[in-house]
Amino acid sequence: MPRPVVDKALMRRRFVVAAEEVLRSNGGMQLALADVAAYLGMSQSNSYRYFPDRQALISMLAENWFTGVEVEVAAAVATQSNPEQQVLAWVLTTMRAKCARYDADPLLFSAYLTLAKGESKAIAKHVDQLREMIRPAIVALVGRAEPDSALMVLEDATILYRNPYLIAQHRPDLSEDRASLVTRSIVQAFGSHRSAAAQAIMEN
Repeated sequence: MPRPVVDKALMRRRFVVAAEEVLRSNGGMQLALADVAAYLGMSQSNSYRYFPDRQALISMLAENWFTGVEVEVAAAVATQSNPEQQVLAWVLTTMRAKCARYDADPLLFSAYLTLAKGESKAIAKHVDQLREMIRPAIVALVGRAEPDSALMVLEDATILYRNPYLIAQHRPDLSEDRASLVTRSIVQAFGSHRSAAAQAIMEN
């Protein structure tokens, strides 16, 4: 009899679920392909049919986690019609998405943070994706002359509400009211700065 056809996509998803169980059990200190295969009752050699190496599995874990956040944030920003509300949606939705993941499973959230310490490229890609989502709104608020500086100010001012390491440390103290107040203050400052700059140009 011919061997049954294996749904490769389904098996890869099973590997992700199993990898999260392994991470949860060891706090993210290590993730070996052999351990995940053993959890699934599979030999390590058979696991290579789905992931050529450990890094490929980690990349899929990172993509699943980060893509979910990015999709939520992009959708929230897209529903807003003015840049002020887009910036607010960007901050609040990022916070909600990451807080929800922490609240649902603090152990797994912390394990992901431990694992992520060695995955700077994946983190940088995620940060860049979020940054580019909000750049048009920042340009609309401050003009094309200094969006990078304004974006840096926004990121610095709201880091407590977006950085997963800080969210894990300060979760009980985080609230949407506080995040909204900080974000609205920054947006207002951007508007004031642009008005002052325009006035200076008119006077010269």
